[in-house]
Amino acid sequence: MKRIILIISVFILTAFCSLELWAQGPRPQLTLSSDDRILVIAPHPDDEVIGAGGVIQEALRLNIPVRVMYVTNGDSNALAALYYKKRPVFGRKQALEMGKLRREEAVDAMKYLGLDENQLIFLGYPDYGTLRIFKKYWKLNKFYRSALTRVSNVPYVRSLTYGADYNAPSILADFKKVLFDFKPTKVFVTHPSDGNDDHQAVFLFLQIALWELQGQIDNVLVYTYLVHAINWPRPVGFSPLLQLEPPNHLQSQENQWIDFKLNPDQLRLKRELVDYYRTQIPYKPKFLFTFVRANELFSSLSALKLVPQVLNGDVWEKEEKKQYTCFHGRCGKGNRNLFLKSVVYTLDPEQLSVRIRLKQWSRQDLNIDCYLFGYTKNTAFAQMPKIHLRISRDLNVQISDGKKYLRSRDAKVSKIGNDIYVSLPLSFLGYPQKVIGSVALQIQNLPLEASTWKVMEINDGS
Repeated sequence: MKRIILIISVFILTAFCSLELWAQGPRPQLTLSSDDRILVIAPHPDDEVIGAGGVIQEALRLNIPVRVMYVTNGDSNALAALYYKKRPVFGRKQALEMGKLRREEAVDAMKYLGLDENQLIFLGYPDYGTLRIFKKYWKLNKFYRSALTRVSNVPYVRSLTYGADYNAPSILADFKKVLFDFKPTKVFVTHPSDGNDDHQAVFLFLQIALWELQGQIDNVLVYTYLVHAINWPRPVGFSPLLQLEPPNHLQSQENQWIDFKLNPDQLRLKRELVDYYRTQIPYKPKFLFTFVRANELFSSLSALKLVPQVLNGDVWEKEEKKQYTCFHGRCGKGNRNLFLKSVVYTLDPEQLSVRIRLKQWSRQDLNIDCYLFGYTKNTAFAQMPKIHLRISRDLNVQISDGKKYLRSRDAKVSKIGNDIYVSLPLSFLGYPQKVIGSVALQIQNLPLEASTWKVMEINDGS
C-alpha cells in the first residue's frame, strides 16, 4: 500500500514538475558533467542521503567517480538510541555498538544505491565533539575525550586512520588525505549555519583543508546543504509534491542557492534509502522523510571581504547593512535570540574589530565568547593563533590561544549602550590573509546563543 501511494505521488509530481506550479522563483540548476568527481561529506550516517542522495544517484547514472566520507559514526545520539533500543543507552559499550550499527546502516543504504564499500570513507571521530575539537584541540599532545564512548582516539577498526587521536590535526590530516587522493571537482558538505555543532565543524575543517591544499588541488566547487534550522523545512514529513525552499533567514547575498531537481525514479529511490536508517527514524519518525522532496537544495557561499577603513559610527552601520548576521538555526530580523542581535566585523590597517550588538545584558552571569582564527598560506593552520576572548559583564577580558592565556591588554574592549566593541591587533592573529570568526553567549558556562561561523578574507589594500 505504501508503495502504491508513493507511485501515485510521484506520478502527480511529474505532472506538476512540467508546470512548476509550486516554484517560488527560478534558481540556477545544478548539473554534473562527465569530468566531475563527486565527494559528499556527511557529519553522521544519514546526512549523505537526506542532503545529497539525488546528486549521488545522478553521478552514478553518468558513471562519475563518487566518494562519501562520514566524519563520525553517530555514536552519541543518546535520545535516538533510547527510542530505538527502548532503554537508556549511556554506557561506553552500548554507544560503540550504536556507532557500528549506524555504519552498517550507511553501508547497506549505499550498496542499495549502487556504491561499493570501498567508495565509502569512515573517519570515526567523536559524535557531538568535532566543533569543540575545532575550537580547542589543535595541539598534537592534547586530545578530546568523548563523554559517552569515553575514548580519546578513533575506536573503529574499519576507519581511515584507526587509533587517530581525537584532536584537530588528526581530523584535518584525514580531510586533506581524502581530498588529495580523490581530487574532487565538486564537494557537498553541511552548511555553517546548520544548528548541529558537528555540521558546523565539518564545514570548517573542509575550508581549512582546501586552503592548505591550494596549488595541489584547485578549482574545487563547494556546495553546502542544510539539515537543522528552526522551523525548517515545513511541513515536516514526506511531501514529494513540494520542493525545498531556502529558509527566509538564509536568503542573503552570501548564500547563492542552487537546485538539483529529482526525477520520479530518483525520488522513489531516495525515499527507499531513508528507510535504511532504522536507528534514527523512531526518535523523529517524520523528520528524515521531510527531505524527500522534488529537489535538493544547495548553497554556494562567498567569503566576507574586509578592506581597511577608518572606523566610525557610519562605517559600523554601513557594514551591518552589508554583512548578514546569522545565528545557528535562525538569522536576521525576527530571530528569537534573547540577547544576541548582530555581529559585525571590520578592519583597519592595524587591527581586526568586532562589534557585538546585544538586545540586552540584564544578567550578571552572561559571558561573551569571541573566536578569531587566522590563516596564512605561509604557516600551517595548526600553528596559527586560535584566539578566544571571554568577556564578562564588567568587561573583564580573558584571552587564550588554545589553553595558553595571553595578556588581556593586547585586546581593546569597550561598551557603548548595548554594543560591545572588540579590537585585536593583526599581529596577534599572525598577520592572517583569512580569518574564521564566531561569537557565542554563555550563562554559567552553559551555551546559550551563537552566531554562525563567518569566513573572512583580508584585503590589505595593496
